[in-house]
Amino acid sequence: MAKTWQIFVGGVARNYRRGKFERKLETNSPAKFEATIQYNASIDYWDLVEFKRDGTTEYKGFVEILDIRWDENGRYLYISGRDTKVILWKKYSDNFSNMHEDTKGFFGSRYLRILATDPHRHTLLST
Repeated sequence: MAKTWQIFVGGVARNYRRGKFERKLETNSPAKFEATIQYNASIDYWDLVEFKRDGTTEYKGFVEILDIRWDENGRYLYISGRDTKVILWKKYSDNFSNMHEDTKGFFGSRYLRILATDPHRHTLLST
């Protein structure tokens, strides 16, 4: 039985020449993907990309690199990016305890407040 692969960008199935994604459980960086798809001007940074096999989503990521490429058959768009957990990973790696007034310390004050009020988690806090 043949497997049918599709690449969706921004919720729309796109014609593609090639595509690949990593299946790894590495903690220092989210898994990456890359694909060469038919050019479409509506594709932009942070569009959601889904690799589907027989209608089942195998991978989800966000577009972080866009590059227009030409060959004898026309114009294509090279896209690359990382798994959807990149948003959480980036926020964590940029500044775990960011105390900027607007964010109120996204992880710093909110997460630690939850830990501080949860009696089962008190051992995670340093004094």
